[in-house]
Amino acid sequence: MAPKYYVRFILDNSGQFRGKRILDIGSGCGATAIACKMAGASYVVANDIDPVALKAASLNSNINQVGLDYSSGNLIGTVVKCSVVLLGDMFYDEPFTKELIKWLRHLHDNGTSVFIGDPGRIALTRNPLLNCLTQVASYELPLSCQLENNGLRSAAVWKLENRS
Repeated sequence: MAPKYYVRFILDNSGQFRGKRILDIGSGCGATAIACKMAGASYVVANDIDPVALKAASLNSNINQVGLDYSSGNLIGTVVKCSVVLLGDMFYDEPFTKELIKWLRHLHDNGTSVFIGDPGRIALTRNPLLNCLTQVASYELPLSCQLENNGLRSAAVWKLENRS
């Protein structure tokens, strides 16, 4: 499920998404993808390898009266044609984080904007690859989210940037 803070960031910064082609990796229930459509994105693909998640995204997009496209394939590491890639809450371990950052850097180097939502998982925050990320927003998590995330108290949205 997309963290509320990530959805809030998108709605509060709609200019970064308006008119863009968006790919939401690990879309879950589709909240982030739906927020992009509400922010004025021209085209949004909700991607998740879990078919139940995509069904939930479809139901939620219908409830919110926004049109999304859906993809169930594992797109990580592939070439994608979009303006913006979003992913959130996917940095559970070091090896997968390294794989994600390598792919995201490749996308960024080819002109794609990349935003990451994360509640401060160690694999992301203590990763040497972090030097390519700039924190663009921070949010305090409500107690229920803190309990669900092993006591993590805040969450951030990061943007991939060029760094030497």
